[in-house]
Amino acid sequence: MLAWGAKIEGIAPVWKDEVEVGSEADVDAALTRPKQRGKVDFVKIADNRLKPDLFLHAPRRAKAPGIRTLGHIPRH
Repeated sequence: MLAWGAKIEGIAPVWKDEVEVGSEADVDAALTRPKQRGKVDFVKIADNRLKPDLFLHAPRRAKAPGIRTLGHIPRH
């Protein structure tokens, strides 16, 4: 069984308990949380409200420290 933490999402997330991010710094901070706790297998990235540049930034940033990511492919 795999476990993930709260999803990374843009401003005004669709679902409750998602991590709201609006900048690269917000994404970077969101990515450090699960790694520090060591309780999740990957971080999920949602594209409902996340700006395209931040959607692309998140997996690039997560790769360096070895954080696995999962995401929805944007429709736009």
